[in-house]
Amino acid sequence: MPVKKKRKASETWSTSQVAEQLQISTAQARNLLGMVPVAKRTPRGDKFYKIEDVKESLARTKQMGQTGNHANEGTKEWYEVEKLKRQVDKLDHELDTVKEKVIPVDEVKAEIMKLAIEFRKTLDDLESKLPPLVSGMDPQDIQAIITDYNKSIRQTLRKAHG
Repeated sequence: MPVKKKRKASETWSTSQVAEQLQISTAQARNLLGMVPVAKRTPRGDKFYKIEDVKESLARTKQMGQTGNHANEGTKEWYEVEKLKRQVDKLDHELDTVKEKVIPVDEVKAEIMKLAIEFRKTLDDLESKLPPLVSGMDPQDIQAIITDYNKSIRQTLRKAHG
């Protein structure tokens, strides 16, 4: 029976592990980790941080208060950070507004499929209905019938998918 090796407890966390361990979003974890020195990088570019550094940064952040502004209050830097925070809030609001106006890809795909099915159905109808109608007719009469039939197909598609 093979012996299982015990895994050594890691002394570093990735961004996703920080988010999981601290029960915060990955975006919040990335913001927090901006102040933490990188302990190790993988060849792929993944960053790992020492657990002690992460906890120390978290304690500093909590100590500074909920504003997230680490500059001294009243300084030019502090006002610039506050201005940037207001701009970010405004951009977040604009992004939410734009997202409401965008049609999700799944809905677009579903509507295109409905239209394609309707079009296929009308083409199948064309195949079965036209030959008996035009057999033995003059080319000009055939053209008139096909034109009328195409108009009715367009009208059907317009009604089906406004």
